[in-house]
Amino acid sequence: MPRFELTVRVKPVPWKAAYTGSRGSFTPGTKANKNAYRDYKETIALAFIAAHGKPLMKGAVEWRGVYYHKRPNGYKRPANYPESLPWGKHLKRLPKVSRPDADNCGKAVRDALEYIAYYNDSQVYHPDDMNLYADHGTEPRIEIVVWEE
Repeated sequence: MPRFELTVRVKPVPWKAAYTGSRGSFTPGTKANKNAYRDYKETIALAFIAAHGKPLMKGAVEWRGVYYHKRPNGYKRPANYPESLPWGKHLKRLPKVSRPDADNCGKAVRDALEYIAYYNDSQVYHPDDMNLYADHGTEPRIEIVVWEE
């Protein structure tokens, strides 16, 4: 089956859920945040179309996403962090174990690729997301691999 890989040099942005206030009232985000989130999704969608067109996979889809965030000065690998991770090429990278969590970063990118890579993000039956800090001197970015089973 076809396998599509994409790297986009953007700061990872988490999925923005609408939430309710203490009395059950709807509280949307600010207009500036909505526009920034929309622009982020559009940037990812256009990058995917430029690289791969619109393959629109119809079956079950697997997903891997790695979200590289800006690394704070002085950050070091936690002492109790395991030496082995599921993906070999990322073993020497530094894990990001604070907000935004990897799941929400993945939701935003999966939403951006609806009707481009697949019809609906519900087709993604096995999302595999990872948050890491980018090496010093490298830009924040997202790397995704998506393929149909």
